[in-house]
Amino acid sequence: MPAGSLYNPVSLQYDVTSNRLYWLEGSNFKSAMTNGSDAKSHIIAVGATVAFVYKGFYGWIKGDQIHFTRQTSTKGENVVDTVQNTASIAIFDASLQQDRRRTCQILNGGCGDICIPVANGRRCECDIGLQLQDNFTCDSNVLTVGFIVIADNYHGRILQISLKTGSLLKLPITAQKPSAIAFDRSTKTLFYSDYNSYSIMSTNVHGKGTTLLYNTGNT
Repeated sequence: MPAGSLYNPVSLQYDVTSNRLYWLEGSNFKSAMTNGSDAKSHIIAVGATVAFVYKGFYGWIKGDQIHFTRQTSTKGENVVDTVQNTASIAIFDASLQQDRRRTCQILNGGCGDICIPVANGRRCECDIGLQLQDNFTCDSNVLTVGFIVIADNYHGRILQISLKTGSLLKLPITAQKPSAIAFDRSTKTLFYSDYNSYSIMSTNVHGKGTTLLYNTGNT
């Protein structure tokens, strides 16, 4: 889909049967493949605020009513009263949205970092700045000069930013909730405090030689 070709799209929905994204754009019910290709307009839904697709039907909410029509039709065929001021809708059908978490539940699916269930098993991926290796582990091209280190408390990781390129990567350091960070340039030692474990740790940018320096306790 060309950049800038959308105008105020709302009510984004994903249909597992067609692998397409559906949305409302003004009064137009539109869709495209998940890579942005094959964009189509399907039906005019004047006044619609929420739209969805399910088992060969298009549906949309207008005021306090849900309108349904077959995907082969060009106008609404069925109307059902619903609650007022509906802002969103989601449909779960166990026959269409199968639970494939089991592929990642045992030993993280053999992935060193991120395991994603897919139709034929699982796919291994890596966090930002890390590269997937042949053995499904993740590694990074750690910088040794010209960088900034930051503690990402929300995601539980320590990041490195290149002063030369601005590129971002995750350091191979295990941290639960790093809350503060310091770096000793002379010894290449990284110090960080971990809010979850009430501890101050030392390590290097490669995550080697990690040592507990001090446990602050929970007070």
